[in-house]
Amino acid sequence: LFFRLIKSRKKRQIPADLSTAEALASFEQLSSNPMHKTSPAGVLCMDLHPTNPDLAVTGGKDSNAIIFNRASKKAEQTLTGHSKQVTDVLFHSSGSDTVITTSADRTAKVWKRAEGDAKFSVSATLSKHTGDVTEAALHTSGDYLITAGMDKTWCFWDLATGAFTLMV
Repeated sequence: LFFRLIKSRKKRQIPADLSTAEALASFEQLSSNPMHKTSPAGVLCMDLHPTNPDLAVTGGKDSNAIIFNRASKKAEQTLTGHSKQVTDVLFHSSGSDTVITTSADRTAKVWKRAEGDAKFSVSATLSKHTGDVTEAALHTSGDYLITAGMDKTWCFWDLATGAFTLMV
């Protein structure tokens, strides 16, 4: 099966609207905004706010997540609380003031900003995985969170209460 997939990939046509190497070579860097610590260096994940394209959240090897304002080119807040690298970051799809982070420390954290408050704080630490938590996804309702981990399981969480619902 693997070799059949490889052969079929080689037969696919390159899309006509794909950027050429020459076009990519003409791109210019508009800015560089180092935010995470340089040791250990590395941004591992990023998400853009669903309603405010100036806001981005990044997760790094330094165990922090940083909310960055692209317009002002400044970090608005550093979310500290994980003990190992941050593996995934996610703004809530509703545009509400909620950020989710996952980490190699076997946890996911839900960060909320109260109405009128400028800073995020941890509203729930989700810890049922026995291995690195590698990814998070929101249910389409926005009420539930699914986390996946290196322990070959995924967990289903109620975001309003932080309650664990199911592990598969």
